[in-house]
Amino acid sequence: MNTRTGAPTGQSPHNGRNLLVSKRVILALSAAVAVLASSVFFASSASAASSPQGRFASATQLSTDRTITITGWAFDPARTSASAGLAIYLDGKDVTWGATNVYDADVNRAFHLTGRHGFRLLVHTTTRPRSVTIRMGSKATGRLVYLGSAGVRQYTPPGARIMALAKKFYVEHVPYRDGGTTPKGFDCSG
Repeated sequence: MNTRTGAPTGQSPHNGRNLLVSKRVILALSAAVAVLASSVFFASSASAASSPQGRFASATQLSTDRTITITGWAFDPARTSASAGLAIYLDGKDVTWGATNVYDADVNRAFHLTGRHGFRLLVHTTTRPRSVTIRMGSKATGRLVYLGSAGVRQYTPPGARIMALAKKFYVEHVPYRDGGTTPKGFDCSG
């Protein structure tokens, strides 16, 4: 039982003051959290704007000569008019270096750039890799930044099977035979 006079039962005369202090503390903490959140947001936006940007579009390998064509676009905000250096990995192994080498008007317009920021790179290999990964050099960080990975699409040009079959018979020196239609002899007079 409360023995103080003037205070309702179950309350201390200091509860109102404590409630006022609690509200002030809550408001101060809320303001601090808001300031912290906005600084984190703007810092991440600034770092995102300064980190290299790009897109790895495709990797296609010709079945006839095993050349892989790699396409996409990339740029380093620290060097907006310069070509970007690219590291190319096949199945996770560092294979070669390249650079953006194609003028891409859409990328230049979208990001207010000048220079060659598209790429179409040819990588010659004797294997059939399953994946290609591209990393890009960043002047700001001095590190390679992940640009993307993709599976390698195998491509057989139209007529390649017919040419392979024709080469087989040419190499085996199949003789000309009037009216011939078998591997023992062909008539190619038309």
